[in-house]
This record gives sequence, structure tokens and C-alpha cells, in this order.
Amino acid sequence: MSLDSESEREQLYKDEKTDFQYREIQRNHSDGQLSSVQVPAVNAVNVEEFKLYKRRWFVLLLVTLHATSAQMIWLSFSPVATEAAEVYSVNPSSINLFSLIYLILSIPMGFVATWLLDTFGIRLSLILASWVNTIGGIIRVLSTMDFVSSTYTFPVAMAGQVVAAMAYPVFISCPSKVSNKWFPKNHRTFATMVASFPGGYLFANLISPRLFKDAEHLHGMQLLLIVYSIPAAVGTVLATFGMCSSVPPTPPSAAAQQQDEPFWPGLKKILRIKAYWLLLLCIGCGIGLFNAIILLLEQILCSNGYPVIFSGICGALVIGVGLIGMITFSLILDITKLYEEITKIAMVIGVSSIIVFEMILVIPDIEPVLIVLASLSGFGILASVPLTLELAVETTYPIAQATSAGLIIVSGHIQGIAYTFIMQALKRPLPEYKIKTQTCVQNATSSQDKELPQDMTVSTMFSGGLLAAAVIIFIVFFKTDCKRRKMELSASVNVQKKEISERTPVC
Repeated sequence: MSLDSESEREQLYKDEKTDFQYREIQRNHSDGQLSSVQVPAVNAVNVEEFKLYKRRWFVLLLVTLHATSAQMIWLSFSPVATEAAEVYSVNPSSINLFSLIYLILSIPMGFVATWLLDTFGIRLSLILASWVNTIGGIIRVLSTMDFVSSTYTFPVAMAGQVVAAMAYPVFISCPSKVSNKWFPKNHRTFATMVASFPGGYLFANLISPRLFKDAEHLHGMQLLLIVYSIPAAVGTVLATFGMCSSVPPTPPSAAAQQQDEPFWPGLKKILRIKAYWLLLLCIGCGIGLFNAIILLLEQILCSNGYPVIFSGICGALVIGVGLIGMITFSLILDITKLYEEITKIAMVIGVSSIIVFEMILVIPDIEPVLIVLASLSGFGILASVPLTLELAVETTYPIAQATSAGLIIVSGHIQGIAYTFIMQALKRPLPEYKIKTQTCVQNATSSQDKELPQDMTVSTMFSGGLLAAAVIIFIVFFKTDCKRRKMELSASVNVQKKEISERTPVC
């Protein structure tokens, strides 16, 4: 850094004086003059001496494994809802409860998860959640055992699902905290991306149908539940015996060495930050509507004449191309540090693709166009998840990362439940011309057919309009100072000033 920028850097400290403690540094010049400057009081660890530990990759892998296993347990029945309904002797709508219970429990348990992470740290929280997740998976396996009466198979499976769902908020609140405590500033977004990638969505859609294929349903269900319990059990063993501490022996960055706000004072402060409320509402709206659309995608597509298998292709593309988007944008953000700008670009790409996708659904036989739009929506929307989690940390620093990220996830799940019910309430009877082209039910002849799906056009118009409004509000009104980045920049300037002072002769 050149000395020409020194006065500008000193002004930066003064602008941030209300947020950080300061100390005064005095320096003797060669002409005998004595000058002083105020700089943020960063703990006495030289920026150049920050050390990285190889075990950070083990911690990242562990969090990713737990999140993936939890998502697989969550969505294990969704691709095989009809077969699962036959095994448990219930209707398919009851099988939907296995997925819905995760969204419902994530609301109260989300606050518990952030409190656990901020109070007891990553290690204890992860070990506790991993055991709860594994126990839930084992209970689900028990529901298919011969000694369980057929009357109780569904309640036992649901009990296991409820237990496993209580652990999930810990795993989805971990990524930002892990990246901040274990990774250097130029790798944080990439680490958050890896830990928050929804790999469980992809594996559930690929594995569940194949485990049921050419197998008797009860045997296939038992095999499915056992297979999905294995990653959870492996993760529990690794967390219990392999994770030694919540943080490395020495911090990897200036931000990591700062003490986080305790949970309750941090919660009070975070709710007074206006910029964070925009993140909470607008990003939560995007997450909620995205979840609702994915949940209802099969009904939306088949009522417009597209085959059921096509919805699976679109869902797989959203996740697969979404991984490419997450990697691309995370690497760009780690290099440029343009948190606000990169996040807004990713959101515009993803949301505009979803809106166009919904608008042209009524046009028949345009599968290639819909595939491109589904891919672009995943590329932008999934990429925005780690970006917004990091942006939330920058906006609320030094409030604990689990609090800022966890509340956004909770907001997304609350809104997702509401939007799912609203979109279902907006369904209308299929018009006569769509009855002939729909692919949901075979041999349907009349709109009075009780098994006939309903038209989702109004529902998609509602979701598209709300998504557009949320993105416009976010782009126009969201402005924030990247507090964590400014603190680390100030710390770097502090080190350079110290080096200059040591090289300057003292009279």
C-alpha cells in the first residue's frame, strides 16, 4: 500500500469509530516531529502471522456431510411418495408431512440452533445434532421391522422424522460460522458454499427411485431407510471422536480473533439494523418461494401437459447447474470482495429465469427452453444462498455468524410454509382444453373428476409477481457497509504503519 493513501485510511477508522474500539499510535519522524493516529484495537496477533491448519478441511467436510445426510433423510420419501404411501397404508398427502415437518420444526428449532452454536460453539453443537439426527434415522428404520405392527409403522416413522428434523437447523446454521472461524478471508465464501450446497436434494432424487426399482415395496423401503442412516451414523462417529475443538489453536484472520456478541445481546442488536431487515424479508421471500415452487413443481408442470419425468429433470438441473453457479460466484466474490454487487447479480439471474419459466409454461412443447430456464434459475438462486449468508455476516459484524445466518434461514422457512399454502389455495379447476393435454391423471374426461389436478396459473402469477417485487426492493434499497471487511482492512493498515514506524530512524 502506498503512503499516498494513508490519510484516506485514517479517515476510514474515524468513520467506523462507533463500531470498534480504538487505540492511539505515536510515531517519531526523521525531522523530529511527533505524530499520532487512532487505529482499531485488534488483538495482538500480527496479520502476517495468521496460521492455517489442515484440519479446517476436515471440519468443513464434516459439516457438509451432516447437512447432506440431514437433507437426504428430509426428502427421502418425496421421489417415491406413492410407493411410501402403500408401505405405510396411508394416502400420498400424509407422506407430504414427512417433508413439511422439517419446515415447521425449523422455525422454533432455528432459534435453539443459533443459541447452541453461539453459546457452546461448533463442536458441541455438531456432536449433539449429529446424535439426534442419527437416532431419528434409526427410529425410521425400526418402522419397517417385523416386530412393529402395521398399525404403528407410520407413527413410528413419523416419530423418527420429527427427531431428525430437530437437528437440521444446526447443520444449516453452521456454514458461515465455520468459514469465519476456520478459513482465511480469501476462502470464506468458498467454504460457506461447500457447507451449504444442497447435495442431499440431488442424492434423494437419484437414490430413492433406484432403491425401490424392481423390489418389493417393504424391502425397498427398509433398504432405503438403512442406506440413508449410514451417512448420518458415519458423521456422528467422526464428529464425536474426530473433532477436537470449535476453533483452531490460532485464528486464520483478524475477524476470527474477535470475540462474537453473546446470543441474546446480539439478537437485540441485529433486529435494530435496518439493512438486515431487508435481508431477512427479501432474501427470506426468495428462499420461501423457491422452496414452494420446487415442492409444487410436478403439479405445475403436469397440469400444463409436461410429463411427470420432466419435473425430475428440471429439479436435477436446478441442483446440478446450481453447483456450478455456487462455485463460480463464490470464487468471484472471494477475489473481488464485492459482496453487495455480486449477490444482486446472482439474484437477478435466478429470479428473472424463474419468472420467465412460469410465464411461458402455458406454451406446449417447449421443453428445451424450460430446461435452459430451469438451469439458469438454479445457477443464480442457489449461488445467492452462500453469498447472502456472507453478506449477512458483513452487515451485522461483530454479531455471531450463526445468529445472522440462522435468522435468514428461519425467515425463509416461515415464508415458505405460508407461500405453499397460499399457492395451493389459489389453484383453480382445469379448463376443458387443459384436461385433454394434462399428464397428471390418465383417462380424465371431465373437470368434475375428483382425482384431476387443478390449474396452477394463478399460483405461478402470484409467486412470479412477489419474487419480482422482493428483488426490486432489495436491489434498490439495500445498502450496507461491509463491517468485517473494513475491520480487516484497517488491521492490515495497522500492520503496515507499524512496519513503517520500525524502519523510520528515531531522533
